[in-house]
Amino acid sequence: MSDEEFDYMSDAFLVESAEKDIRPGLIHSRSVKRNVELSKKREKANQVNKDKYKPTKIIEKEKLQDGLQTPLSSENKGFAMLQKMGFKPGSGLGKTGEGRSEPIPVDIKTDRVGLGVKAHIAEIRAARAKKFRKAKESAPSFEDYRARIIEEANERQAGIDLYKSQRVCCSLDTKENVISPLEEWFWPIDKSQKETSEDEEENESEIEEEIPLTVQDKLEMITVYLRRTYFYCIWCGTRYDDEKDLQNECPGPTRNDH
Repeated sequence: MSDEEFDYMSDAFLVESAEKDIRPGLIHSRSVKRNVELSKKREKANQVNKDKYKPTKIIEKEKLQDGLQTPLSSENKGFAMLQKMGFKPGSGLGKTGEGRSEPIPVDIKTDRVGLGVKAHIAEIRAARAKKFRKAKESAPSFEDYRARIIEEANERQAGIDLYKSQRVCCSLDTKENVISPLEEWFWPIDKSQKETSEDEEENESEIEEEIPLTVQDKLEMITVYLRRTYFYCIWCGTRYDDEKDLQNECPGPTRNDH
């Protein structure tokens, strides 16, 4: 066989293909044709059986929809009575025709849920959504949270500075032969002194109630005492010669100044 016979673009190949009619998809034998017809019959029978043996729920739903979509005819007694009273299909009820032109829609219950359950569930969901929104609105914002964290950090730092000031105050007072501090909390309090001071505070509280001082208040008071009495700054860690030297060399009486 020559190369020209294998060339599908040659004239000989095209002529031979036309004579043999080798187009794909054509049925050339009776057996193949019979099998194709049988397969088509099976598909048709399966479709008929599928429609015939539908589930009861689906059949009832289809019949219900067909019934609701089918308009009333004159054979219906109620519709016949309306026609006798002058009603025309498509017009509204009443003398002026301003009433309903379509029947009231039917809402058929197909599940086993009790009556009113859906409405009750909707009320519960609405109440929970309202509660969630209220909690979200009353919740602190990010700025409030940040401010509270900064305040707590400043409070802890103030407690550390107060303890350092108490130690310095105790040391300087001792060098100056001071027997007792100006205020009881100017010096650090150990456990034994703490128990004694608590008893004294209880006795004093029975006589007179005083406004408790915060850590910031105590730190400010003891800082004033150290600066005016000993010209000492706890943040500089230095005892200056006099008040003028303190004012010139020290940035200020608070941590932020330093």
